[in-house]
Amino acid sequence: MALAAHSLSRLLRPRQLSRLLCRPRELTYLASIDQGTSSSRVVLYDAATLAPVASHQVELQSATTNPRPGWSQMDAKAIVKSVDDAAAGALQKAGATAADVAGVGITNQRESTVVWDAR
Repeated sequence: MALAAHSLSRLLRPRQLSRLLCRPRELTYLASIDQGTSSSRVVLYDAATLAPVASHQVELQSATTNPRPGWSQMDAKAIVKSVDDAAAGALQKAGATAADVAGVGITNQRESTVVWDAR
């Protein structure tokens, strides 16, 4: 579930929230990113009112594979792409750019890791 707008104020100290809400008008949005096992969703909120402005969701059905019984794995590149696409979709719907986003809250799958070999 995406972060509720009222929860954003709990994540920020009063001084941080005050500075955030007093920024120039071109920084008008707070974003929540909800990355789950079946989809990624981005919701943009008006930073002054905390009202939802736009959202976009991208399904992840083909990103999960089961290589062995009892195992499940997801394609990390597909996850990142789905978050990028969800953010781009929400920004487009709001007529905004990333520069208009003053802060981001993130929820994600629990106990997920990505391991890579640096060689």
